[in-house]
Amino acid sequence: MAVKPGHLVSAVFMERPNRFLVRCRINGNVEEAFLPNPGRLREILLPDTELFVSADDRNQKRKTRYTVIAARRKGKPVLLHTHMSNSVVENLILNRRITGLEDWTVGKREATFGHSRFDFLLKNGGRHLLLEVKSCTLFGDRMAMFPDAPSLRGKKHVEELYRLSGQGYDAAVLFLVQSSHPDFFLPDFHTDPLFAEALYSSRDRLAVFPVTAEWNESLELSSGNKILQVPWRCYENRRNGEGCCIIMGNATDDRTWVTVGRSLNMNGSLKKVAMGIKGRFPFIPGTKPEYIPIRADRPLEDEITKNIGLMAEEEVSVEGRRFFLFKKSPWHMERFVEMIVYFRSDRILEE
Repeated sequence: MAVKPGHLVSAVFMERPNRFLVRCRINGNVEEAFLPNPGRLREILLPDTELFVSADDRNQKRKTRYTVIAARRKGKPVLLHTHMSNSVVENLILNRRITGLEDWTVGKREATFGHSRFDFLLKNGGRHLLLEVKSCTLFGDRMAMFPDAPSLRGKKHVEELYRLSGQGYDAAVLFLVQSSHPDFFLPDFHTDPLFAEALYSSRDRLAVFPVTAEWNESLELSSGNKILQVPWRCYENRRNGEGCCIIMGNATDDRTWVTVGRSLNMNGSLKKVAMGIKGRFPFIPGTKPEYIPIRADRPLEDEITKNIGLMAEEEVSVEGRRFFLFKKSPWHMERFVEMIVYFRSDRILEE
């Protein structure tokens, strides 16, 4: 199948003023485009990333002419338009391309049960399966993860599916992984431990289908897709383990500072990690640091500190704590972002 959003135009990403809007360059002009994806997308929306956008000149009431459909990451298009994911999944089901769902047919889209609405009601003879679809754009070379931002809605869907699975329904969550590179999938327990624990606790009655999708330059779906393995043992070993927390904030000289704190209990308040440094470094009044937890089964502070030090413009020491200074936000540096992705995903398989 092919995504059919209309005429596709190549654009270059510049910035993201809010969750649903990006500024980009199209044919040398600065344009705004609607972004139908609430995720953080930090590993994708880096400066100068190529975007695939569609133009719509028919609807005069639209605030923006363009809509972001996909972006290029690691040389391949990655579908960002979350509303299109359901059509992709429906096509895969109809063509029996999902292992484990070959005998099911689509009975209804957007089916309401209980207090939630689910993407699909599937049928197989007299059996009914409630299926929720999540688009997964966060992946390393071997591991894909979801979500890339805390998702109370996702947690609610999992809990409601689990409840309904005890009332005669089959239930499943399908993660449409927008790359064929990974072989494994886990819920992102670094970013959203509550969602991860809900999915883990439901695994006895709730099926999980991490399905890959790869797109060509015309945004046509490739013929090959696979089901990823879910290594729950890796999650079990790290859910309450050690790790570290990267702490980031704005300095008074318009630079960004970064430091690394150790937290033996990552389920506790991450704010405690920064208590010892507040007041000892020029925080901008009224601003709050950002906390980036990396959960692991062993301390990672020294290794991550070394990696950050190799990227920083300058290092200063304040009462024994190392601070690294950057001219621009490290989130705008591909090397920094890929380091975070690696330690949160692929590194899990190496420990």
